Amino acid sequence: MRRKETWPVDLHDFIKSREATPFQWGHHDCCLFACDAIKVVTGIDPAWEVYRGQYDSALTAARLLAASGGVEGIAAMVCESQGFLEINAAYIQRGDVGLVDLDASGNPVAPDKADQSALGVCEGGDLVFPGAVGLVRLPVKLVRRAWRIQ
Repeated sequence: MRRKETWPVDLHDFIKSREATPFQWGHHDCCLFACDAIKVVTGIDPAWEVYRGQYDSALTAARLLAASGGVEGIAAMVCESQGFLEINAAYIQRGDVGLVDLDASGNPVAPDKADQSALGVCEGGDLVFPGAVGLVRLPVKLVRRAWRIQ
């Protein structure tokens, strides 16, 4: 799989279009946002067969996450199935996917203190992912795992 020629502009426009979209399970959550970004960059939707339409609430998402190893397990499985190589998180670049660890309030924390993880897409120096009232940006230095989208 290769990035489309227009991916930088397409990714910028995609992120801008989702800026004020609130988090919604099964529509605009971190896993589907990352998959939507991958589709914008490559033209392939890695979530189409596995996750789209499979959950629509915190409860149904929790069941799916528990069966799949959480957000981290889903990210690893989907990226591996698409041939996206895991890279050292320090080398994440624009258009790549990354994972951060958060506490219950959504603040970044060390993995051993995390209540949840979030998956996002790298936009320059930030990892971008859905939050309660729109997109959240955290510095890429907080990314614990990363996958090269190519």
